[in-house]
Amino acid sequence: MSYDINAGDTLYDITERYPETIDTLVEAGFSRMSDPGARKRFGSSITLETAAQVKGIEPGVLAARLSEVVEAQRRTEDATLAATAGEAPQPAAASHSKRGVWTVGLVPCPIRVPIMEELSEVAEQFTAETGRELSYDLQAAYTGTEWIEEHITPGAGIDSLPDVFLSAGYKLFFTNPTILSLKESGAFADRRGLSRMNAFGEHIGLEDPDGHYSIIGMVPAIFLVNENEIGDRPMPRSWEDLLHPRFENSVSLPIGDFDLFDGVLLSIYRRYGEAGVRALGRSLFRSLHPSQMIKGARGARSGNDAVAQPAVTVMPYFFSRTIPAGGPLRPVWPADGAIGSPILLLSRADRPEIQPVVDLFAGAKMAEILTYQGLFPATHPDIEDPVPESAAVEWPGWDYLNRNDLEAVLSRCAELFDGAHQGAADHGAPV
Repeated sequence: MSYDINAGDTLYDITERYPETIDTLVEAGFSRMSDPGARKRFGSSITLETAAQVKGIEPGVLAARLSEVVEAQRRTEDATLAATAGEAPQPAAASHSKRGVWTVGLVPCPIRVPIMEELSEVAEQFTAETGRELSYDLQAAYTGTEWIEEHITPGAGIDSLPDVFLSAGYKLFFTNPTILSLKESGAFADRRGLSRMNAFGEHIGLEDPDGHYSIIGMVPAIFLVNENEIGDRPMPRSWEDLLHPRFENSVSLPIGDFDLFDGVLLSIYRRYGEAGVRALGRSLFRSLHPSQMIKGARGARSGNDAVAQPAVTVMPYFFSRTIPAGGPLRPVWPADGAIGSPILLLSRADRPEIQPVVDLFAGAKMAEILTYQGLFPATHPDIEDPVPESAAVEWPGWDYLNRNDLEAVLSRCAELFDGAHQGAADHGAPV
């Protein structure tokens, strides 16, 4: 379906017709669009075409991205209506025998709609068999964890929290004090009921030795190299190559994709320390959605009005299958490992009635969605993963995650990254 979003429309008109575009515009750099008053004042005076040009984005690409978001949201709403589940939180005072199951989560955008469709079917069956509701709210990962944390009162008991969490990345599960405290008290358990993971999961040690978390898949970040822009610089084959001064102001990073960018920062910091994070900050050209970079590269350097493109884009492996043949773009799987962002499941240990939801998220059907629709390596033992043969995936590992204050580490990384990027701008680099 095509939605009526045109380059000549004002940003305010677009958000009034399609409120679901607000978050995407904020992600693209128009932070004032998050405030209703500023949105009307600012958004009424600027067209999509002008706004895109200010940010160095092709207007048609931004319009297509907004239309894509609207379509995904409308499809999700249709899937949700098929279930009796609402999105209202379960009352904390309800008894376990009477109340339903409450599920919240963040999932990678390419697989959100098919997961919602599957969850809708499980919700309908759950209500028919138990007489109770299965309420759920799954948002795209780029929205960040803040909306989930609104449901988590500091120091709250387990009965006030959702029964099942699904989240991509390291935020929430490894940074929220209430979640961490409840985890230590034994409130959560790996309920997958599987005796092992597949070769991918076992090779990089994804099974939680303490039995709290369930990792059902990973989002690997690779390089997309633009041969029209790289010039005489050698092809980057590793993350260490990407941090070399030759790639300063040349790399597009997934800053708006919170879970993946946190994973990149964390892994760079763990490997290369503060100097590595600063080098990554200096490398930033701009943040582009992978689809913007792929489409923009077709016209890179093709005329006086061509928009400059990054030499390298760090992006989820999923987008590598959208690269047009015969063009200048080359996917590169880093020799030292694609940086992986985990897709985690957190389940209450004391509520056996949540098992149908756990079985969906940890089951073979979900693994197929992850693997074949998202190109996200799954850990289910019956699934062979879509990554290239012998391709490595790097992640911090359970020992590092359990021994470090992840909130402090990620905050420090953000400070170092922003400072280095701003320092490059202050010294005249065209960032």
